[in-house]
Amino acid sequence: MDVAIDAPVRLQATSSTPISSKAAQSRVEHFLAHFGARCTPSNAITVQLRKLRDSLQEEQQQLKR
Repeated sequence: MDVAIDAPVRLQATSSTPISSKAAQSRVEHFLAHFGARCTPSNAITVQLRKLRDSLQEEQQQLKR
């Protein structure tokens, strides 16, 4: 008998607060450090978060120019 496949949980924000790209980058780096300690660091989630961190860093550098 096959295991039933459940759909992923759908999350929906109820409110939001704007933050700077520097603050977002800091939070992503903090999360990556803790997430990497718990999980295999080469999974798709960490790859996407690293891309986000890199793009936030690039945006921050462009704003400084």
